[in-house]
Amino acid sequence: MRLVELSVLAWLDLLSPVLLQQAVTFSLTGATILLIILIIGGYIGWVRGLRAILTVSFMTIIGYILTVRGGNIVIGIINRFYTNLPRLAAFLIGRDPDTVPAWDPLIAPDFQSPLFFRFMMFIAFVVIGFAFNAKSQWYSPKKERLSPLLGLFTGSLTALLWTDALATFAREAGGFGGFVGSLVAAIPDFSLFIPPLLTIFFIILFILILFNLPKVWKA
Repeated sequence: MRLVELSVLAWLDLLSPVLLQQAVTFSLTGATILLIILIIGGYIGWVRGLRAILTVSFMTIIGYILTVRGGNIVIGIINRFYTNLPRLAAFLIGRDPDTVPAWDPLIAPDFQSPLFFRFMMFIAFVVIGFAFNAKSQWYSPKKERLSPLLGLFTGSLTALLWTDALATFAREAGGFGGFVGSLVAAIPDFSLFIPPLLTIFFIILFILILFNLPKVWKA
């Protein structure tokens, strides 16, 4: 037995340089990181179902629209409504709206909320979503027939919004160091795909509400 042990050790000594030279290294690209995040979010949505994550997803979408990408859109809507108030009032009292001058914009078009404020507001929306999730009327761990599939889509979308929000805030802040900072910096900009995905989500939500109205009236 002693001879066998010595021969095995000798072979290991001979093979160790070869094993070191053949060491395998793993590299994660930004697309791979994003895919892993989407798989995790989709898996959670599949297991829990749509109803169990709907409040968190809905509040995440609101926070994303208001603080990450759509801030300028919201400011534009507010300014458009405010500047046309005199003309709207003139129309209501029967006067010609074109004869009434519009007001100046309420908010400067180039206004940009402080980055820290936007980041904290996004976190607040997500926290509110978690806080009210179990108390919402539609919360249910029950599995309808389409609940896992819709949960898969909604969970992946929520994870996507969280990831894009973090990457956007990090880019605007100039990035941050460390391993996490390197991972976030590697995530590609996929903001062009988010509006169509949000549109699909709201279409699905509208269809679900439409088909469940009879149940609501019966209750």
